[in-house]
Amino acid sequence: MTDEQTELLREWLERLRDAQKVHYRMGHFLRWWYLIIGLPIVIFSCISAFLAFGLPIVAWTNASIWAGVGSMIVAVLASIQTFLRLNELADAHVKAAKGYANLKVELEHVLAFPPPDGQMQPQLDDFRRRWEVVNNDAPEAPGKLWADRRKPA
Repeated sequence: MTDEQTELLREWLERLRDAQKVHYRMGHFLRWWYLIIGLPIVIFSCISAFLAFGLPIVAWTNASIWAGVGSMIVAVLASIQTFLRLNELADAHVKAAKGYANLKVELEHVLAFPPPDGQMQPQLDDFRRRWEVVNNDAPEAPGKLWADRRKPA
């Protein structure tokens, strides 16, 4: 393996590390928001149901108002959660991060145990095609995460 090839592979390795880090961070961030929105849905649903059906008829006036408010909050939060598809996006980012991690391990192996000279180019062409598949399947990550990718997690 030539020095230029080694330098190119080290650059690719750094790019794969960055992509893996960015997508794992985005996946964790989206899962966190999924829970932040999902927990109030459960809590307000329980409170609304209790206020609507668990209180004696005497207290229904105020309770029905609060049950209605709670139900509206639940509807809004559930709509936001459905519209944003946070859980699906989180899964897609984690899947992309795993794809980059697999490519990274393979590239580390090539750097540690270079193939014979005649086999290097076909192996790198195949590697680049698989990398392109992972790139095309990966969801877009915000530019701020790419800018902060070198900061410690």
